[in-house]
Amino acid sequence: MDEKALGESLRRIHEMIDSCRPRRGAGDVKENALTVSPRGKATAEQQLDDLQDKVHHLVFDLEATKRENRYFRNIMRARRRARRLRREEENGKS
Repeated sequence: MDEKALGESLRRIHEMIDSCRPRRGAGDVKENALTVSPRGKATAEQQLDDLQDKVHHLVFDLEATKRENRYFRNIMRARRRARRLRREEENGKS
């Protein structure tokens, strides 16, 4: 694969990963931007390093989301359990 094709492939991978991240506000600075060499092109090694960072952040975000989902599922289960017990008590007192 020649350098131009590799650069294009890496650019597309960056775009795909960026599309997975939550959207930021207009004033936010884009993190993990490609490092550009003085000639104006990011080297393949720099792009791969940036991709590694992006994937690391995506995995971190995914793990955090999983933890949050587990936490909120447990809260919802506890609420349903409490509601069911309250109904059973009310029905038993009637």
